[in-house]
Amino acid sequence: MKIEIGESLIYSWLRHVKECQIVQNNWKASRSWKSNNITAANQIFDDLKIEFANIGLDVFKKNSFTMFLEQAECDSVGIYFGGNEIVYYAVDVAFHSTTLNYSNGTTVQKVTEKFIRQALCMLVYLDSKDANIVFAAPIAGNKVVKAINSNLQIIRNYFSQNGYNYSFEFIVNDEFNLKILNPVIAAASDVEDTTELFIRSIKLYNNLNSKLSKKTKPLKNKNVSTGNQIDLSSVNLDVFKVGKIANVFLRYLLETKKFSISEIQEMQDLNFSKNTFGLNFPLLVDSNCNDLNRYYSKPVIINGVSYYLCSQWFETKNNNDKPLLIEWINKNKD
Repeated sequence: MKIEIGESLIYSWLRHVKECQIVQNNWKASRSWKSNNITAANQIFDDLKIEFANIGLDVFKKNSFTMFLEQAECDSVGIYFGGNEIVYYAVDVAFHSTTLNYSNGTTVQKVTEKFIRQALCMLVYLDSKDANIVFAAPIAGNKVVKAINSNLQIIRNYFSQNGYNYSFEFIVNDEFNLKILNPVIAAASDVEDTTELFIRSIKLYNNLNSKLSKKTKPLKNKNVSTGNQIDLSSVNLDVFKVGKIANVFLRYLLETKKFSISEIQEMQDLNFSKNTFGLNFPLLVDSNCNDLNRYYSKPVIINGVSYYLCSQWFETKNNNDKPLLIEWINKNKD
């Protein structure tokens, strides 16, 4: 079976950035599955066919509604379970060697079609009116991007006006680096699963580059870390969940930056931890603590001493520690 590096990248993105507990590549619909909301989905198909015909685009070609659904496949589907929250992701990725370009000038039509098909798949096969639909590509020309974004606005408006809570994202060019590539590279330092081929290739590159740099001038790329290093200045922390920020990036900062004894003592103080991070427990405790249930099991080594890092981070409407954590990391990373 052919391995697509783009699909491997998205697989790791869904697992380690979006923190989906279930991820499947090359997802395809089965005729044996129960179909939901067929009448509503058929209506969407008919309405959007007319909407796009009005601007001269035959978005579905000769496909009937039934044929359109039977062709359903998606590069990656992810599901995140968090408390009472379930979040669905349907992602297609085009990793073309030069620029986003399907044959016979069908690029705009095909990408537009993919957005609609994935939304209908979420509605019919997963019975969800709330999902994240993504098409991603590292390089796309301005003309194509402009045309797809114009079509995407029609899709967004239609679904929003008809009571659906789908998020549609066309992630290309600089946004591809900012939202997908760089976060996965940053998260790679904490991933040990050798079946994730993109991350494995990044680690191989970093290890070889680290060895070669001792003999030759190192390759300069601010977006790629060397060995297990993380360039915090190039990481967009906003795309990660708060627990990942704490357990990967805060941990890295604590272990690599020189902190004074008084600063470490402050981090073990409940009032400081509450005021600075919004935590209800000290940020750090030492190995003498009798209750480590609210701390990550892997110790943090600071100035040669083992401490345990608080794991009680929240990112809800009424209790959001994420802004405070990001603010502190940005303030102390240099």
